[in-house]
Amino acid sequence: MTEGLSTRPDDRSHACRQSGEAVRRLSADVIAGSAVFAAALAARLLPVFVFPGVNHADEVFQTVEQAHRLVFGTGTVPWEFVYGTRSWVLPGALAGLMAASLAFGDGPDFYMPAIGLALAALGAASALCAFLWGRRFFGISGGVVAGTVTAVWIDAVYFGPRALSDSVAAHILVIALYLSTPARPVIVTRWRPIAAGALLALAGSLRIQLLPAIGVVGMWQLSTIFRGQRVAFACSGLLTALLYGAVDGLTWSYPFEALWRNVVANLYYGVQTDFGVMPWYWYLSTLIEYWTGLSAVMLGLCLIGAVRLPQPFVAALLIAASLSLLGHKELRFIYPAILLGVIVSGVGLAQLVSWIGEALENKGWTRHNATTETCAVALALVVLAQLALATGSRPYNDLWTSGRGIVMAARYVARIKLVCGIGILDHDWGAYAWFHHAVPLYWGTPDDPLDRDSVAFNTVVYDKGKPVGFGYVTRACFHKSCVAQRQGNCSPATKKSMPAPPSLHDPWKPELNR
Repeated sequence: MTEGLSTRPDDRSHACRQSGEAVRRLSADVIAGSAVFAAALAARLLPVFVFPGVNHADEVFQTVEQAHRLVFGTGTVPWEFVYGTRSWVLPGALAGLMAASLAFGDGPDFYMPAIGLALAALGAASALCAFLWGRRFFGISGGVVAGTVTAVWIDAVYFGPRALSDSVAAHILVIALYLSTPARPVIVTRWRPIAAGALLALAGSLRIQLLPAIGVVGMWQLSTIFRGQRVAFACSGLLTALLYGAVDGLTWSYPFEALWRNVVANLYYGVQTDFGVMPWYWYLSTLIEYWTGLSAVMLGLCLIGAVRLPQPFVAALLIAASLSLLGHKELRFIYPAILLGVIVSGVGLAQLVSWIGEALENKGWTRHNATTETCAVALALVVLAQLALATGSRPYNDLWTSGRGIVMAARYVARIKLVCGIGILDHDWGAYAWFHHAVPLYWGTPDDPLDRDSVAFNTVVYDKGKPVGFGYVTRACFHKSCVAQRQGNCSPATKKSMPAPPSLHDPWKPELNR
């Protein structure tokens, strides 16, 4: 009895020490993970506040412009929403953010940052997933390395906050893949297969080009991680897909109509070829052009990281391979594969840092010093490499400055008064989501330019150095785009509709017309 009493304080002391160590580890994990997420979020806000621009017209007309139509009643209608080839799910979600921003103020100075902030946070979640993967395999130091690579990689920063289905689907796919690779020992909570299945289905619904990769990964997960939770995983995915398709029934004519029409328009009528056809190796050559010497480094790190993250690695390969088979190619299409490749490479770099740290320990370094020194060097190299790409790469400079002037000029127009009509003189499209005034919006085409002296508008956006109509006074210039106004009223004229692909103009295809 005496011996038993004497050991209890020691047991309690040992338990307290273990509890304290667990709390300290948890606190360190939370601090490190929060720092990675904050850094990723801050970096992704650069395209929102510091370098506004447009990667592709789709990030305006397929998403934000349609959200503007829902909330404010004005918006340009692209051919996709004439022929019913796009779902209203993503525009509807952005419309919710746009409506919520009205609590703080009206106009693009309020709703565009709100949308950018929400999408940047979703993109930053990918860096957090990379941190959690790296921490799982190599501790906090490995998590910081893997998370930082994803947080600051220039492509992830650039595409992170953009209202593109490619970007949104990529970020959702990363979260789904993280939920599908639980820690060892394998512990699968009840909600994990439900969330993973739902997010995989949502990513595939947002971007159907990802379905081949998602299908393979989904079957992989059914036979491994979620073998005992197949019903929950499959049913949540099926229910999400059905709900997504049901939105078409509410907004168009029947469920999955947008998906069906998209496939018919692109694969049967060949709409995708109207926008250009590139060779199968275009993505590979483009990445080499953008990444230069880093391409070989990233490939090596990706192969190292694939040992730890086989599913994301295989998904990236399948996405790249399937998209390479399609004729029409754009950098934004391959972003999901790029993001997954960057994450796997970040884990590969964490593995390399771990190996170097172990080698230094064998040479007499303390574990703390070996870990700190190798992590610091790795992080410095990553940041310097991204700064070099951002400042010294012509392709990235062109990418980051694309559309900057017109966006800033349009937001300036949104702030001024006495606007009765807007003319876009040197561009062939315009968006109410930028200008926000509920007035006629006019633009010309190369074959049918806009009359600079037209009385249909009193406010124009034009390229610096080009002529402007009689009586106009320039009010501000942003890079190559300027804003000018004249006095007087406007007499509305016939507005041009957005052009449709030539493949849809054939009179023998009336079933597509709506």
